[in-house]
Amino acid sequence: MPTRTTTVVPDRLAAHRARLEHARAGQVGRHVTTLPGLAARLAGGFLRAPMSDELERALQPPPDLRSGDYGPGDPGPGGHAAGGLASIAMLPGFPRAVASTLLGAWSRGIDIAAQAAADGAHPRWNDLRTLEAAAIAALPPGAVAPPDLVRAALERVRHAPTLIGSVTLERLADVEPVYRPLISALSDVVPVTWLQPGTATNTHQDWLSANVEVRHDDTATPDVHPVTCADPEHEVREALRWARRHLSEGRAPAELAIATASIATYDDLMHALARESGLPLHAAAGWSALVTPPGQHAAALAELVVRGIDQERVVRFVRTGLAVGNERLTALSDDWSRMLPEEATLNSPERWRNALDAPAVDAPPTRRDVAALILALVDEVHAVCEGAPPDALGARWLSGAARALWERALSSGPAAGLDLSLAGTRMSDGVDPATAIVWAPAATLVGSPRPFTRLLGLAARSWPRRGASDPLLPDHVLGPLAPLRPDRAARDRADFDALLRSSASEVVLSRPRRGLDGRAQAPSPLLRSFPPARDVHPAAPVEHAFSEADRRQARPAEFAAEPRAVSALTAWRAWQRSELTAHDGLVRRDHPALAAATGRRHSATSLRLLLRSPLGFVARYALGWNEPVLDDAPFTLDPLERGSLLHDVLERAVVRLEASGGLAASTLADRERAVDAAIELVRADWELEHRVPPAVLWTATLADTRRQALAALDAPFEPLPDQRSFVEVPFGGQGRAGSRSATAAAPWDVDARVTIPGTDVEVGGYVDRLDLAADGTRARVVDYKSGSAKPPADLDGGKELQRALYASAVRSLLGAGIEVEAYLLHTRTGASAPLHDPDRALTMLATATRTALSSLAAGRAIPGPDSFEDYAEVRLALPADADLYARRKAEAILAARSEIDAAFEVGA
Repeated sequence: MPTRTTTVVPDRLAAHRARLEHARAGQVGRHVTTLPGLAARLAGGFLRAPMSDELERALQPPPDLRSGDYGPGDPGPGGHAAGGLASIAMLPGFPRAVASTLLGAWSRGIDIAAQAAADGAHPRWNDLRTLEAAAIAALPPGAVAPPDLVRAALERVRHAPTLIGSVTLERLADVEPVYRPLISALSDVVPVTWLQPGTATNTHQDWLSANVEVRHDDTATPDVHPVTCADPEHEVREALRWARRHLSEGRAPAELAIATASIATYDDLMHALARESGLPLHAAAGWSALVTPPGQHAAALAELVVRGIDQERVVRFVRTGLAVGNERLTALSDDWSRMLPEEATLNSPERWRNALDAPAVDAPPTRRDVAALILALVDEVHAVCEGAPPDALGARWLSGAARALWERALSSGPAAGLDLSLAGTRMSDGVDPATAIVWAPAATLVGSPRPFTRLLGLAARSWPRRGASDPLLPDHVLGPLAPLRPDRAARDRADFDALLRSSASEVVLSRPRRGLDGRAQAPSPLLRSFPPARDVHPAAPVEHAFSEADRRQARPAEFAAEPRAVSALTAWRAWQRSELTAHDGLVRRDHPALAAATGRRHSATSLRLLLRSPLGFVARYALGWNEPVLDDAPFTLDPLERGSLLHDVLERAVVRLEASGGLAASTLADRERAVDAAIELVRADWELEHRVPPAVLWTATLADTRRQALAALDAPFEPLPDQRSFVEVPFGGQGRAGSRSATAAAPWDVDARVTIPGTDVEVGGYVDRLDLAADGTRARVVDYKSGSAKPPADLDGGKELQRALYASAVRSLLGAGIEVEAYLLHTRTGASAPLHDPDRALTMLATATRTALSSLAAGRAIPGPDSFEDYAEVRLALPADADLYARRKAEAILAARSEIDAAFEVGA
């Protein structure tokens, strides 16, 4: 019969290593566990120590706490001068902090109840006693506090020879005080051996029984290579290159390890670059939940709860749910969101219902099912936002790992802090450490050393780290008791020594020259006994790149031969020259893409770009570039949207006035009623179809629009004989389905071809407002402007084209004999600016347009004056210092544009 033995290890990674070694050696009767597991096996009765997340759940919600009675100068938690733990009990992370404090106090053998009952005890102890009692009472069956577990184990220590056999404490740096009586008692009945890591003798061994054999088996003398890297990201890159080199030389992934004292600085970098590399890597501490698909799904639901219902957030939740196979969402296809109005701000259940309910009546069953499912989600999220418990929301809309993460986050704090709780949660990566490189905190790697080790972050402030007291039981509360947390600096030094002595072949000591914030980093004092470090430059040649992207970055000569790199370098050099080149917009003559763009039906917008920014014209109409919408719920509408909103209100108001006696005959009260009715209609439609600001700002925007609309309608234009007014009148084939001023009511054939006189250039658009005399002899066109009230010149060098185009369209469609007035009306002030000489303006426009088209056909798609405006869309295609570029190229651009400018009498 095999002899029973028990190996006690510090953590899961060491347990996996020990079990694998026993299996490879064909050993049976070997039990591998941790100190809490050892106590639980002796205690029996299915007793066990609680997990940290079980404690967090047991403390949610926290029990009622009395206010602490802090004296002057005695700060409470977080530095507050008054108030006990009750003042922070509902903050996110409070259960997690309390669980950490309780586990720390229990592990140090501190009796919280006894401390609270002592004379002159700090009030904090009373709060912790209440929290401890509540947590113990709410633990699941079988879970008991470690001191109680140890007491139960001591009562059954006589059974140790049968239950556990001989005990080996393998690579434990220390034994927590709560378990020390158990180890001493065990040494009286079974052999106990302690294999300590490193070479330093443990300084707290006065508790050890003489029967415990203490050994130090770390005698390795590896090759040590100190190096410095530019920053933490460069350190991670060099670590992965180092790993790739060893793998290419035939070493197994299980022989390699990368570690640092604290993984927080490096974790996200390591996750991103390791995934890019494809190297087999096991994260011993797991990854942040937010970088995993289930974590992203849970975070998407948390974002809905914390930040509110929103179209983009709902779509993200569904997308991440489909990615992890959420069964509740299987009825939805990848393109389900196409049924939503793309520009709508759907930030309330009512707006979602307006967007989904109405079209669902005559829709196929599948569409109605989708609408019902999404509305159910929106309603339940809204209920949680209004104060309903969030537990049921996760149970109904999450499953598997995402649901487990949700429940764990809820155990760490209130629903308002779900996003913060999830950010602090970690998940196992599911990679077998026996077949992978290990990425671990140094303290974890001490229990599972590997022959080839690379240590990162050996800077003065990060290794060894400064000590930190417990936030809920700081040193001034503990008083004469031992610190709740071990001396972190001493532990970091011991871990460093242990890894040097246990890595059999090679240890690379890496430190950053600068931190992620750019600050210079001094070397760690642990490096003083080693030779000077070799500086590794980020641009140094790399023999073993860890990925294709790394290979291209690390080998400039190879990348320089790439067509994209050649083009980029050529463009940069061309931008430094004063003459125009292909990288400034010169293309071959009669390019088909330019011919297609110039042959389109033009609008005032496209003509302005053609005349004042040929490069912008090509970008939008030849290449199809469009400015993306980046803000789902903007605080304000941009100028273009404000103009569209004003036009919408004016269109509805004028249609209403014309239906009840006419705009010209209306009174101020009539116009106010018409505008108010239009505002209400526009509010409902825009909330469904556009991205609108939050409620208060949206109301203010509508109020401002109302003022502008009334100013526009009150403009003192002389009424024409028996005047009829039309709004948003299409011309040149721009008929619009659903226009409030029905196409059938337009005074002309909306599909008739309209050209700029003297050219074949077709134009189309919408006349903002057309006043027409009943006898057809006079007409007035009005272009509304909500921006600057500065009166422009007739064409203003190509900036102001609407009045001339509108006048030309009216003459073309109603007859050359009609007398046409054209005005620009500034809606903020009510001021108007007439087109003084329509015939001359049209002649100038025709000449400039023909010249611009000829220039573009000749291949000059170059920047123009409008290309360098601060908010020009095409500015993104220019060099970063566009102003310097404009000065450098100014002479060449002016020369290339001279004929266009001459047509407007600018610089001629």
